[in-house]
Amino acid sequence: MKRWLALLCAVCLLFCVGCQRQAEPPEVEEKPIWEPEVPKTMDLTALLTREEVEKAFPNVTFGEGQLQEHDTLWLFSTEDYTTQVSLMVKEPAVTAAEYILVLAGQYPAGSLIEAPQLGESAYWCGDSGELLVAEGKYVISLSVQCTTLDAESRLIIARSLVLNVLERLEKKQ
Repeated sequence: MKRWLALLCAVCLLFCVGCQRQAEPPEVEEKPIWEPEVPKTMDLTALLTREEVEKAFPNVTFGEGQLQEHDTLWLFSTEDYTTQVSLMVKEPAVTAAEYILVLAGQYPAGSLIEAPQLGESAYWCGDSGELLVAEGKYVISLSVQCTTLDAESRLIIARSLVLNVLERLEKKQ
């Protein structure tokens, strides 16, 4: 009887040890939760030139433009980085006007003001120095950063530069 009891305990012990081993999950192909949007290639260098940026800022010298963020950002900077101009142009899946409303929702309430007479719709954020413009199938984001200029002066510069970009985009269509 003791043998049977010992055998029963040993079987139970083996059964418990076997149950504690967790089954390995089936192999699943790992995919990132978020896959970045592959931007359509657009030659940003043809939309805004260094000469136009320097003309907008009298007595300021900028370095050569630099493509950044997988060629989706065209950036001009002074040597000391106190003044910068950046340009992004997107072709969203929704209409440009709808997309710009989504972008506008990402800014703090009251920080955007309408910028009339630019594209179908346009908004200016003086805090960040960013001008958002929807025109046709394009959304343009032009940012002007300058430590020596107020928001109104930066808006004037941004408007003049965006007009150049809009003119060139119109020729592409």
